[in-house]
Amino acid sequence: MRSLAVIATLFLALLVTGCGLLPDSKDETVGWSANKLYTEAKNALNDGSYTTAIKYFEKLESRYPYGRYAQQAQIEIAYAYWKDLEPASAIAACDRFIKLHPNHPNVDYVYYLRGLINFNEDLGLLGSISNQDMTERDPKGARESFDSFKELVTRFPNSKYTPRCATAHEIPGQRIGAPRTARGTLLHETRRLSGSRESRPVRDDQLS
Repeated sequence: MRSLAVIATLFLALLVTGCGLLPDSKDETVGWSANKLYTEAKNALNDGSYTTAIKYFEKLESRYPYGRYAQQAQIEIAYAYWKDLEPASAIAACDRFIKLHPNHPNVDYVYYLRGLINFNEDLGLLGSISNQDMTERDPKGARESFDSFKELVTRFPNSKYTPRCATAHEIPGQRIGAPRTARGTLLHETRRLSGSRESRPVRDDQLS
């Protein structure tokens, strides 16, 4: 038994020593400027590499927490999470941005994006590709989506996003039990926008 204990101890010592000899994983982003991080993150986002984009945007916000790049990264992260099929993280990112930057010039887009995310979350994967009756699903996501659109219309009547969600705003009184035609129109529009360039984040014009 004692010999087994000695062998086990030697084995653990060799294992620890071996791990210490392994090269540390190199962070390729070390020394990157805010502009470099943003550019690489944006390229990854455009290429559909959403996990990589999120990683770069998070590094950007962590290393350069102040200024326009950090604020833009927060918007882009929300979009990237949505496209990476992580709606909960996307909605949390939207809520965080709205709380931190209620007067940001592009906060209207974040309200709009939150509405799209909630609406598609309510649909789910199967509902989004079928003709399932919207009244048959859990109304929570739809209600939150309509509330986001309504807040956008109310707070930013002149926003370029307002006409795109006008259908949600026009749905009367008890929104979840709204006429099927009105909700069907909103469904069609949301599907269209979800896959179009119109849903992509607006870039801060003052970024270099």
